[in-house]
Amino acid sequence: MHGAVKPKEANGLMRHAFQCWLATILVGCSVSTNPASEPAVTGTHAGEPSAATKDAGEKVSLVDARAHVSDADAEADAGRDVYLLPPKWSGGSPDVIESGNEAVSLAIDESHVFWQGTGGSLFACPLAGCGTAAPVLLSSLIGPSAGLQTLSASNGVAVFVSELGVDLTTLTYADPDASTALTVTGVGSSIGAVVTDATNLYVSSAVETDAGGYNLTIASCPLAGPCSTPVVLVSGSSFGAMFVADGELYFATYDEQPTLSAVSVHGGASRTVCSESPDGGYVLSDVVSLVVAGGYAYFTSEDDPSSIYQCPTSGMGSPSLYLHDYAPYALATDGQDLYWTNYVPGTGTVATCAVGPKCTSPFTVADNQDSPYAIAASPSSVFWTTPGAIYRADR
Repeated sequence: MHGAVKPKEANGLMRHAFQCWLATILVGCSVSTNPASEPAVTGTHAGEPSAATKDAGEKVSLVDARAHVSDADAEADAGRDVYLLPPKWSGGSPDVIESGNEAVSLAIDESHVFWQGTGGSLFACPLAGCGTAAPVLLSSLIGPSAGLQTLSASNGVAVFVSELGVDLTTLTYADPDASTALTVTGVGSSIGAVVTDATNLYVSSAVETDAGGYNLTIASCPLAGPCSTPVVLVSGSSFGAMFVADGELYFATYDEQPTLSAVSVHGGASRTVCSESPDGGYVLSDVVSLVVAGGYAYFTSEDDPSSIYQCPTSGMGSPSLYLHDYAPYALATDGQDLYWTNYVPGTGTVATCAVGPKCTSPFTVADNQDSPYAIAASPSSVFWTTPGAIYRADR
């Protein structure tokens, strides 16, 4: 685990560490061991703490909006935040596809689900689950113990950050034991995030220069490697979460003027997707998770841990509210719907809503989840992790 950090606090440590991977190198970054399980909230609707109790400052309790709440229950909930669960989705109930493993990152391709354990080892199971078989150990290379985007997968190839965050390794599921895993070289002395499409991988890194500074880049390599000379797509900024869609790589920057930007996967000039409005706060300075679908870029932010924001991918806008919720953290999409984990110990949830400028009808995929963390989605299923299991729910 993480030394003296309690199990329910460990994912909060991961949550902050991903955003601080570069800040730690350049200016230092404090990592809290007390994750925000009681987010600030505003407004009132299904899927959000009620206005009458949102300032009580006590642990949020879950009350199913579809069930009758008796007078006794209402009295018992007096003085506490009451979270009204959105209606259950029309899909299936959660199935455990693997238990006894704590995953700090999660990825799926057409056939398998991949995850990294807290020690960095890489495991996989068929999308249908491991059944009675043990998960396949693909690699025991030591990787980072934090970060949502330290693992990606496509077409049977898994790409993951290894060697304590300084190497990027690719291997094929079909032949993981043949010592043919390819270490992608030249991408930097510290790796921040990695994402993939069908043919390439994209990695953000910080390379120490001879002058003692750092060269900050996002570069691409062939998915199967090798890659002695990565193609630099953009450089010069402090990069955060990334997502590749529709022939462009979307990325968050943490400069004096934080932005969401995009660049063609073939290179060229980058463009601004959205930037902070003068009175819009600082939600772009602390992007946790980023996905793109249906003409919008969606993201969560440490600056507002009870909201999901969107920006039109057409560009030059400012973030707009997509949804207030319990404690949205990691995002995933199948291209039609958005999925997210509400990261709360014991009473966390997994939720979904149609893509678009604003969520008006959220649905609950799973409730009573203990600190749901990473999430991935396909057209047929959604997958997520908790400290003790990996789950799947079918549409």
